Amino acid sequence: MIAQQVIEQRIRELEAASANGQQQLETLEQRRQELAQKMLRIAGAIQVLEELKAGHPELGMEAGSAASGD
Repeated sequence: MIAQQVIEQRIRELEAASANGQQQLETLEQRRQELAQKMLRIAGAIQVLEELKAGHPELGMEAGSAASGD
């Protein structure tokens, strides 16, 4: 009888661990999706700035001067 109780307790523990693991996976997936969206926004911002810089070469010189402390 005790072996049956031990087995049932272990099943409950494993089911709880499985539910916890599933919740963690869902949280990680949500964070992954949020990060992917953030990366897309960053890439878009970089592209816009590069296009602005290409259309205005003087911007590149100003940025270089400011970055070097001139």
